[in-house]
Amino acid sequence: MAPIRVFISYSWGSTHVDRVVALASQLRASGIDARIDHFEPGPVEAWTQWMEQQIVRSRYVVLACCTSMQERFEGRVELNAQQGAISGRTESEGTGVAYEALLLRQQILESHARNHKVLPVLWDDALVSEVVPLILRPFSYYRLPVEYEDLLRRINGVPKYATPPLGDPPELSPIVIPPLGESGEQ
Repeated sequence: MAPIRVFISYSWGSTHVDRVVALASQLRASGIDARIDHFEPGPVEAWTQWMEQQIVRSRYVVLACCTSMQERFEGRVELNAQQGAISGRTESEGTGVAYEALLLRQQILESHARNHKVLPVLWDDALVSEVVPLILRPFSYYRLPVEYEDLLRRINGVPKYATPPLGDPPELSPIVIPPLGESGEQ
């Protein structure tokens, strides 16, 4: 059986890049075919096509949530050359997240607001409202490193607890209450 493939989406320039690469390495060590751009020296197709193929071909997209990811995912950061010149960012910084967000939002839309693919992860004591994009807050998320096993269980489709088998229903009889007047009472 082929290993489960996941794509890790994250925000360039965030302080979590080392954590994201470490997560990808840890998932690979756990038998998950984790894909991330840092493991790709340069695709023969355009980066946008590479990102799209990763999202389409992966069973899950692990979304590494942080403030810059949320801002870019939700379109609250203007991405243009003028801002790049002002802030010291490169012109294309953040556009990858914006493009991936577009694709992931479309998948959720086409799934009638169900999320079969995106697994948000966040680190330490980050507040969900400050790092997880609004569209993903109603769904399960995983706080790392504490919930790494839960993330693995979700990816592998293995629940934490086995559902016990159903037993036989107990034999129950209704209680019969006689109508008034039949028992001698009035």
